[in-house]
Amino acid sequence: APAPAGKKAAKGATGADGKPAQPRFWTAEEHEKFLQAAKLLGHGNAHGIAKFVGTRTVAQVRTHTQKYFVKLEKSGGAKPQV
Repeated sequence: APAPAGKKAAKGATGADGKPAQPRFWTAEEHEKFLQAAKLLGHGNAHGIAKFVGTRTVAQVRTHTQKYFVKLEKSGGAKPQV
């Protein structure tokens, strides 16, 4: 079963689809791919970004995008033109 909200996936845990569950936090490599895909495809293209990153679901990409832009606004950074 997937890890409960707010918990890291247990070692060897699997999601509903039988694939290994993703850890809660995005790796630096995943985030870098996310940024590249957002620039190339537009930050609203969650399906394309998920495919580009390869290790995250569309829902995870949407959540990451939302949190990323909230963090940018809080830090005073302007929303990038993607």
